[in-house]
Amino acid sequence: MWPSLPVANHIADIANWYFIASLVVGVVSTILIVWMAGVKEGYWERDRTESAERVASLVVQGDRLRKDTAEANARAMEAQLALEKFKAPRSLSAEQQDRIATKVRPFGSIPFDFAVQTDPESINLMEQISASLESAGWIRKPWKDGGVIFTPQGKPPAGIVSFSGLAIQIDVSKTAEWDWAASTLWKAIEAEGIAATAVRLNDKSENANAVHIKVGKKP
Repeated sequence: MWPSLPVANHIADIANWYFIASLVVGVVSTILIVWMAGVKEGYWERDRTESAERVASLVVQGDRLRKDTAEANARAMEAQLALEKFKAPRSLSAEQQDRIATKVRPFGSIPFDFAVQTDPESINLMEQISASLESAGWIRKPWKDGGVIFTPQGKPPAGIVSFSGLAIQIDVSKTAEWDWAASTLWKAIEAEGIAATAVRLNDKSENANAVHIKVGKKP
């Protein structure tokens, strides 16, 4: 009979060792498969976390970009409005004239005159202020301090000035009578968005018998 018993035993022993080895390899392979599956899952989880963080970061960056863009647009709009306001002529609407008149009406028939820079914007503003004051009962007087005279059609003559801005002036001798009225007029004009100053004159250089309103060109 082939093979002989010793050979058969030898072959059986070898086969047993291979079988045991295969079992060991299978166990090791199973362990490695389970272990590596866990490792891979760890890497995948890290990648998912990093991806989520990147997405969240992009969302935050997008929100910040939108916010920055909105703020930049708002600043640009404010700058545009400021530029338009800077370029726009000074003007008092009918409603604004009424508000000024209401504030100065309690002071009664105060005399006032004008000196103006003879550009259209300054002349228009002068007449708007005049309309407001006359509706409040103030009395417009001709300019009596000499110099070059500008005479609007149908209106009392005005002096001519060459400066920037708007000034309301009274002689210091009239402080007790007109200081409060002049200050109220100044504040009322400024409340309507037109820059002005209020001054007491003490050099006797101008007529003391009227509140002087000097309308220079827009600064």
